[in-house]
Amino acid sequence: MTGCGLMSQTTTKRLSNIDVELTAKFFRGLGDASRLKILEHLLENESDIEELAELLKVPIQQVNRHLSCLAWCGYIIAREIDKRVYYMIADKRIEQLIKMAEGLMTNRAYFINTCKVIK
Repeated sequence: MTGCGLMSQTTTKRLSNIDVELTAKFFRGLGDASRLKILEHLLENESDIEELAELLKVPIQQVNRHLSCLAWCGYIIAREIDKRVYYMIADKRIEQLIKMAEGLMTNRAYFINTCKVIK
């Protein structure tokens, strides 16, 4: 049995088989409330930038930065219809990921909310 703070050989082996920094960056892409709101909205509806700005109650330029991040990382894709650009989820597994996070948070919300390390 390993003590607190020690990793088992299995855990160490698994971590060496993935790019931990890249995985952390993947989650940082989702680590913004506005980007998560955009993703949750796009799970239900394709939307253009004006609709998303209205939803978030922020300027279009701010939404554009979030959309650029989400698109560059592959969370969303865009398509043009009649000179308007509509955004949609690129991979439906994003929905599973968000639901899994919500499920994991159910009994941990207080601790996550009061965490002093993660602002």
